[in-house]
Amino acid sequence: MIIDSHAHAVIPPDSYKYMGELVASRGNPAAAPKVSDEAVRVAGQSIIDIMDGMGSDIQFLSPRPYMQ
Repeated sequence: MIIDSHAHAVIPPDSYKYMGELVASRGNPAAAPKVSDEAVRVAGQSIIDIMDGMGSDIQFLSPRPYMQ
């Protein structure tokens, strides 16, 4: 079993816009993110495809907490 313990999140491109708004607003964005379920599915599948290509069985991912 191959375990990847150093992973990076793969998120839909629209998420980066929301992250920028989140930081710029000091954690109080004006609106909720507008990221479709399909975009999340595609991003998730892309990381699974990468894992399959590398032979990884499990990947541990811990998101970085938002710091104020």
